[in-house]
Amino acid sequence: MKILDRLPIAEDHFLLDVHGEHLRLRPFQIVIQVSVSTFRDWDLRTPIFPALIDTGNNHNFSIQEHHLRRWAGIHPGGLFSLGSMREGARSASRYHAHLRIHRNHAGRRDLKDVEPFLLRLEEGIAVYPSDGSNYPRLPLLGLRAILKNSLKLVVDGKREHASLRSPIW
Repeated sequence: MKILDRLPIAEDHFLLDVHGEHLRLRPFQIVIQVSVSTFRDWDLRTPIFPALIDTGNNHNFSIQEHHLRRWAGIHPGGLFSLGSMREGARSASRYHAHLRIHRNHAGRRDLKDVEPFLLRLEEGIAVYPSDGSNYPRLPLLGLRAILKNSLKLVVDGKREHASLRSPIW
């Protein structure tokens, strides 16, 4: 199944409105749209927000607490705790949550009106405190989530786009 279909990668900064907050996104980043929820079944009312694919992030999904609250509408206290983790000098809490990647129209950033792809995240998501460190600046989908879900990520440098698909056709 195609999840991301030739998603454009911008060479320039661009602005994105996230629930009334204007974000300036940097060039040469793979910007995807995701949603986080406490329930397994898809609900159309679940907020959608941007995240970056970051193959240098070795966790499933990393997000600051204030992004989780503001953009996903979820208070960490409402999630099942899976403990904590340490990454360098930073520590984060791990929580069980359902993460979905929203599918785009081929070659465009706008989203298809179809059910998003649900990821399996046995190790949960990492929620970093909003302590002024601004890490991560935007939510990050890490390499672990891509590998553990047997996804195929292709970055086409010549055409400046990225594709992501699952092994299920």
